[in-house]
Amino acid sequence: MEVKSEWVPVAVAAERLYGYISNFSNLQVALPDQVKNFCATEDECSFEVAGMAKVRLRMTEKVRPTRVALGTVAGESPVPVGLVLDIEPAGESACKARVTVKADVPFMLSGMVKKPLEKFVGELSQRLSQFTGEVHGA
Repeated sequence: MEVKSEWVPVAVAAERLYGYISNFSNLQVALPDQVKNFCATEDECSFEVAGMAKVRLRMTEKVRPTRVALGTVAGESPVPVGLVLDIEPAGESACKARVTVKADVPFMLSGMVKKPLEKFVGELSQRLSQFTGEVHGA
């Protein structure tokens, strides 16, 4: 199953947004409220999504300044999940972003999982669209 957000405008340069989201420590403030117990190292993070299982993600791809991809750690998730954050430059001080979640969900469970994934993707893309370049708590 694949769930994609629409492209959302972001009022910072693509390089600035890339630098921010490619650092797992910054990812927590962009995640929706249903994410709890967030922990991060340089190349991994883990968290719990309300009503779902604990997720542990590892950086799988970085393409400066257009893509950051994360994937579940093998054997640590009941369902393989990937999260891709695409960035498209839109001038010197703006860009567009899109969130994609890919989950290897059995067909019988896809109806139960689709709405929560759509909500997660929508909230994450909305938070990215509100990024101003300021790093809070740093």
